[in-house]
Amino acid sequence: MHRFTAMRFLYFFVDNLCQKCGIMITLSPEGIYNMHNKSSVFVDTAAVKLGIVAVIASRKDLRKALRRPNIAEIYEWRVDRIRGKRTIESIERLNLLGKKIILTVRDSSEGGQTTFKGENDLERQIARQQLIRRYLYLAWMVDIEINYAVRFRKLIVEIQRMGIRVNFSFHVLEPTPFKIMKLSLDWFIQVFELLCSRDDVFKIAVVIEDPEIMRLFSRYIYRLMKKFPRRIAPMPIGEKYGRRLRLEYARRGAALVYCCFDGVAVVSGQWPVAEFRQKL
Repeated sequence: MHRFTAMRFLYFFVDNLCQKCGIMITLSPEGIYNMHNKSSVFVDTAAVKLGIVAVIASRKDLRKALRRPNIAEIYEWRVDRIRGKRTIESIERLNLLGKKIILTVRDSSEGGQTTFKGENDLERQIARQQLIRRYLYLAWMVDIEINYAVRFRKLIVEIQRMGIRVNFSFHVLEPTPFKIMKLSLDWFIQVFELLCSRDDVFKIAVVIEDPEIMRLFSRYIYRLMKKFPRRIAPMPIGEKYGRRLRLEYARRGAALVYCCFDGVAVVSGQWPVAEFRQKL
């Protein structure tokens, strides 16, 4: 069977199955075909190069960013932690200075600091999507938890059509056996392949405290980075291995590395951005 015809059949099968299960999905047959064309999607000279990201998660961080804007080319704005008129004006200033903004409205179930209004999870997620849409005009990239990727599919398509990248983020915020972690990662990698556009990134933030888990995780990450050059952003969390591994992965082909200001880390394992630049 011709490949394109086969992909059209797959599309209609998946679409029918999703409708029966009540899952909303808006892929086109051509879109599935294109996303499975690895020569145009995964091996691409336009893929993101290493980006050092300074995280703005407080007003103090924002003041430091405005005083020294050239300390980073990319800033993550944690909208769930800090927003308001002055904050928006400051982020607009960074944008006008040519700085790239990663827009993150983190859900409370994955470490976010805002509980969105709504009587149920569906209403809360709708409110979160509305907040993301409100600030898209400032975004170079939008962070969306891959756990919500299917539910946010319509928003993801909108973002990609605007030429904005998506950072599909995966979080394990407690020590977890590698076998369990790998089962989730194997599944979400397939979701990433299905939904991503050519410049999107898969960020993997996991707590690592055990040397054997560190070894197995690193082996897994290097295989992913080989398959998706400059598309994987591993972010180990933890005092023991976090900094060491983030530096190692950055040197070996990570897409992004997240840093803090002056040692005030949002999560354990972040480098101060100035120090990381020197080490790199």
